[in-house]
Amino acid sequence: YNYDSDLKGDYQQYNINTVVEAVKIIQANGYKIKNEHIKLGLKNTYFNTKFFGRWQIIQDNPKVICDIAHNQDALRLVFQQLKKSKLKKHVIIGFSNDKNLDSILPSLPKDIMYYICSGSNSRIMCEYELERFFNKYNLTCQSFSTSYKAYQFLLKTIGKNDIILITGSTFIVSDILKYLDKV
Repeated sequence: YNYDSDLKGDYQQYNINTVVEAVKIIQANGYKIKNEHIKLGLKNTYFNTKFFGRWQIIQDNPKVICDIAHNQDALRLVFQQLKKSKLKKHVIIGFSNDKNLDSILPSLPKDIMYYICSGSNSRIMCEYELERFFNKYNLTCQSFSTSYKAYQFLLKTIGKNDIILITGSTFIVSDILKYLDKV
């Protein structure tokens, strides 16, 4: 479908298609939803829902992107989009305790430096346990107790023309957005 959304990220086209198909089912059940309502809703998703962290660019120089990708498919799509950038890449990442990292981590790019972290929510995996998994899959990493400590470290050590992606969990992205007062 040819609709735009204020939520960014190449993968949003998949979400748009799902929304439009769902609306078609709703319309088939007698509800009057016009195409202009769909367009308006999609263009104002963030404003209407405050749904944050979908390829949300929160800073330039260095470019900082937050994305709440937290499963194998979503992370694959996010890293595909990140790969398009020619900038040097740094990834702040953390996962919930319930994630199957043995299925997620093998698909992560090996040519990126990962800054793994825990978070304020008790459901987030401890950074030391996460580090064991990253080492198991030969992913280069450095550990931090929180996403904002990793973020502070990166701002002091990377170039203005680098890119930081913060991902892996809604909790990790939420912590950094609260720290930056972006929520």
